[in-house]
Amino acid sequence: MTDRGQQLEQRLARIRPRPLSAELHQNITDAIGDAPSPLADRCLLFAIGSGLAAACVIVSILFLQYPRAGGSVRPWPVTSGVPHFSDDQIALAQIDPRFP
Repeated sequence: MTDRGQQLEQRLARIRPRPLSAELHQNITDAIGDAPSPLADRCLLFAIGSGLAAACVIVSILFLQYPRAGGSVRPWPVTSGVPHFSDDQIALAQIDPRFP
């Protein structure tokens, strides 16, 4: 088994990729040479930064304009830990003034 593995490793070590043709090398060089200018990168970063700043301003305005409504809710008085049959009627009476 090890002899077969060594033979395979020797064959794989001899394998080399074919060299690139001059035409393919030139095509790759031309494609890389058409990279965008640094000015375009700066404009993109400026646009992303401006959008991020606008989003932060909008979120902060929303949080300042609509505060949490935690203080307006009355807590339910707990009289015992075990629920009783009449608890639902008491709750309805406190919610609806028309309840008998």
